[in-house]
Amino acid sequence: MPDIPSSFDQLQTPCFLVDVDIVKKNAEKMQERCKKLGVKLRPHMKTHKTTEAGEILTNGTKQRIVVSTLNEAEFFADNGFDDILYAFPLTEDKINRCKALTKRLNQFHVMTDSFYGIDILEKSPPHNGHWSVYLKVDCGYGRAGVVWNDPESIKLAQRIANSSSIDFQGIYTHEGNSYDSKGSKQIKEKGQTNVERLVEFRKKQV
Repeated sequence: MPDIPSSFDQLQTPCFLVDVDIVKKNAEKMQERCKKLGVKLRPHMKTHKTTEAGEILTNGTKQRIVVSTLNEAEFFADNGFDDILYAFPLTEDKINRCKALTKRLNQFHVMTDSFYGIDILEKSPPHNGHWSVYLKVDCGYGRAGVVWNDPESIKLAQRIANSSSIDFQGIYTHEGNSYDSKGSKQIKEKGQTNVERLVEFRKKQV
């Protein structure tokens, strides 16, 4: 491993720099906000992909994280993290790796957004007989997930809830439609719209 430079002018470019104090401050702010709201924070690992940032974002617990790939899931599992959500709609070629993670971890969750996904989960249950599953909901981004106001989406949610081999953990959305927002006002407005759509979707399941 090369020596760490002692000053900026010794850095070879391109390079990526992180102000750890700012990272810690932002993480603490988010953790405190979630605590006041009475909700559990599940930070995403896909941007930094490091155990160091993972520990900061989980307040040292190494619990309750989100990943985008099975490589990420296995990496964090190898480094003592648990309660991992693989937040990408599952395909059949990944079943065996997911089964292995289910066996290794106390809690490992998968995601689906289709009847196909449910079919492959039910066809091949893990060692304990039950998959822990989140349903991905599209609230307007249009990339992945069941459409929030589509009647077929409600049927899929009911199928998951009634499955004997699935523990339905809840619904999940990705607010990628906020990326082109101009300022915090637009971000908050789009966030509020997403919340309202998720709530409406949830009410239709009851």
